[in-house]
Amino acid sequence: MSDITERDITLLEGYLMGAPDNIFNTFCVLAEERKAKIALNNILNKDPAEFFEFYDSRPIAAIRLLGCKTVKELVEKREYEILRIPNMGRKTLDQIKNALGEHKLRFGMVFND
Repeated sequence: MSDITERDITLLEGYLMGAPDNIFNTFCVLAEERKAKIALNNILNKDPAEFFEFYDSRPIAAIRLLGCKTVKELVEKREYEILRIPNMGRKTLDQIKNALGEHKLRFGMVFND
């Protein structure tokens, strides 16, 4: 199922329009869950510099010091790990947390790949 794209989901929705309501409704719920997972994976696989492109350079510099190559690697860190970075202040930490929070992400997340 990991090879299903948003386009495939849209095509299937069209085919199922005439299906009984319970089948169509179940499919719609599953399709929305899949779309959300695709969107989350797109964010998690982004380079942190791209993710924080609208912020000043401090969050990006701090994340580079951590060695995080993706947003996923960043959110798997604990807040205390971030605060250990030299010259990391509360303001920069809050900027990072707010940006993550806009996408329902936070520090200390665990993913079952």
